[in-house]
Amino acid sequence: MKWYKLVLDIKEKDVDIISGMLVDIGICDFQVEDNISLSDEEKEKLFVDMTPDVEKKDTAKIIFYREYDTSPLVLASEIERIREGLEDYKELIDTDKVLISKEVVDDENWINNWKEFFKPFIIEGILIKPSWEDVSDMEGYDHILEIDPETAFGTGRHETTSLCIKGLKKYLKKDDTLIDVGCGSGILAIIGKLLGSKNTAGIDIDEKAVEISRENFKKNLEINKDIDDNIEFYAGDILTNTRLRDRIIRKTGEADVVVANIFANIIEELQKDVHLMLKPGGIFISSGIINTKEDEVKSFIMENKNLEIVEIARDGEWVSIVAKRIED
Repeated sequence: MKWYKLVLDIKEKDVDIISGMLVDIGICDFQVEDNISLSDEEKEKLFVDMTPDVEKKDTAKIIFYREYDTSPLVLASEIERIREGLEDYKELIDTDKVLISKEVVDDENWINNWKEFFKPFIIEGILIKPSWEDVSDMEGYDHILEIDPETAFGTGRHETTSLCIKGLKKYLKKDDTLIDVGCGSGILAIIGKLLGSKNTAGIDIDEKAVEISRENFKKNLEINKDIDDNIEFYAGDILTNTRLRDRIIRKTGEADVVVANIFANIIEELQKDVHLMLKPGGIFISSGIINTKEDEVKSFIMENKNLEIVEIARDGEWVSIVAKRIED
């Protein structure tokens, strides 16, 4: 089988900004090839004995694939959206130096190649591991999460996921109700269950993501005997489908915590009505925000008379904004 391989040749320093831009325009299935060696701290968090020597360069590649029968017009439109997205950041990056190329390649099992690099790692005392990796010593962790994402984007390694996990550990209490908007592989909703949430829901517009979330929860229900099965995953868009939103609230009740690790522009829309999903005093944890969008998202939330910002956390070039529903 043949595929279109699209490559963005960029400066290494621009990886986070351009990755964030791609996510904002809905391109999430990409991989990054850079020349950065792992820090000592990163090596300690990974269960690997050796890491390869890396030749130091200041360049990187962002790569994604499209099916060979994709319409040329669709491909051209996607490339044009990328160029338009880059223009929004021309004050931060040298857009003229970004090269976009396209070629036809044979199927080389690229869909699964990323699994070779998905190793067990630790975030906030939680061991996150894929099912195909064995860990000899499972003791000494607060919780163990086994995850089989469909792509590398759902592994939990991204800074925005880490920010959300830290937020859940800080604000989610035992028996709280949790709603995860944009659940992806289900990692945040399942971690919520590990942390003691009671009524729990995950929502995603992608039906495949919802299927993966359900399968991942089944795996974790088997290896974590102390959690219950009180969790539901829904496919749909609660921004446009208020009946779905209301159905979820009727099922779970108003949430103590809503977490959303999605795109900045979607957070700007979600914050308008997220108070309808929250109990008075409930917490809204949002991430997926590149730092260049921080002020914009923050201003939207500050203008919302139903929300009050209580914390802003950062990890690298990514931001999490935590707000509380103002009590009636």
